[in-house]
Amino acid sequence: MSKLIECKDCESKVSSSARACPSCGRKMKSGLIHLFIFVALLCLIVFFLKQATAQPDKRAFYYVSIGASFILLFINKIFSKIRLGN
Repeated sequence: MSKLIECKDCESKVSSSARACPSCGRKMKSGLIHLFIFVALLCLIVFFLKQATAQPDKRAFYYVSIGASFILLFINKIFSKIRLGN
């Protein structure tokens, strides 16, 4: 069951599954872009981890770990946006 979210333009209640606001016609965001970004970032994490295990240098592993951490932070932000309906 879809929940009601607030339209950012007219502040009326709109179903989260609606494509546009019935009051003002503003297009609502699609969840597909969030899914695409999630999959792309997940692929980057796998790439970083493969690079880290291929490099015996500790400094390279450090930089790859930092990159993977930032990607995980972005994934967390995406999931929080999906949960909040923003």
